[in-house]
Amino acid sequence: MQLLFDGHLDIAMNALAYERDQRLTVDQIRVREHAPNESERGTCTLSFPELRAANTAVVVGTIFIRCKPNVDPARTIFREDADYPDPTMAYAVGQSQVAYYKLMEEMGELRFITNKAELAAHLELWEESSDPVADHLPIGLVLMMEGADPIVDIEQAKQWYDQGLRCISLAHFGHSRFSCGTPSAAEPDGPLTDLGRALLVEMDQLGIVLDLSHIADQSFSQAVDIYQGPLIATHTNCRAIADTGRQMTDDQFKTIINRGGVIGAVMCVSMIRHPLDREQFPHDVTINELADHILRICDLAGNTNHVGFGTDMDGGFGAAWTPVEIDRFTDLHKFADCLSGRGFSDTDITKFFSGNWQRFWMQNLPG
Repeated sequence: MQLLFDGHLDIAMNALAYERDQRLTVDQIRVREHAPNESERGTCTLSFPELRAANTAVVVGTIFIRCKPNVDPARTIFREDADYPDPTMAYAVGQSQVAYYKLMEEMGELRFITNKAELAAHLELWEESSDPVADHLPIGLVLMMEGADPIVDIEQAKQWYDQGLRCISLAHFGHSRFSCGTPSAAEPDGPLTDLGRALLVEMDQLGIVLDLSHIADQSFSQAVDIYQGPLIATHTNCRAIADTGRQMTDDQFKTIINRGGVIGAVMCVSMIRHPLDREQFPHDVTINELADHILRICDLAGNTNHVGFGTDMDGGFGAAWTPVEIDRFTDLHKFADCLSGRGFSDTDITKFFSGNWQRFWMQNLPG
């Protein structure tokens, strides 16, 4: 079974917002969540045991919370609500997610990966194990912040870095205090803010990687000029195939590729096929359709060195919103045969499953 490296998972959010005990199996979680639920969590597809069973050595795990000063404090508030009216609140919730990851490390479920030596030692541990499940190997965690809103002021970025943060994206959906994220009619495309420009300079100095997922076009073009460090898109598909502002253009992909970056392919079907009729479920989107996105990125690069998994599974969508062949995380290994059928060699498939992300982080984590 291929070693797997996932470029984007919202593990702490699932635990704290959706009340998922990630130490349980997927089947156990599904039994606990058998009753209808109005939240967006959907049907669970992963947990720590499932990640081990899928031979997942490393994930990029998120801190995810937003500051939206225009939210109505009088609204009905749900635990899964990602929006807070003030950055001090976003900071505190973000810290709770770090605390969750730290506790899971103490319990042997995770291992923080903060530098090259830690990544190399961790990968050696996984490669030497014949049974990660029986050995109960810890899953490596590269910590990222999806949307920079938990950073109250620029000087605070160093505190987050010291806690293990190694990657930041500036915004999620709509406008943040730093940039414009995925646009909408209410929050259209727009530029970086002064705070966003200052944060990019600080990220360069600290050695924090810039994730361009979700960023809107105008903010994208400004960010890549200001920030001189390595670029990635942890979870983004091709706008040329699924034409929405959430995906990236070919030129944007080329910018990331030319800076040595990697793009993570996302499992959400509305990002694989667009338009997708949300009233016509169950859908019929397949992994072969996602392979179209993967091959397009390879064609843009002229090689297979710049794309991997960035599944975002259980990131506000569940099994109903993944390709028909993917009911749970272990099913990702079906991509081996799919990609082989599309002309990938065994070496290419290994790069996609883990090699490209391994190379990127070995090059760009601190020494």
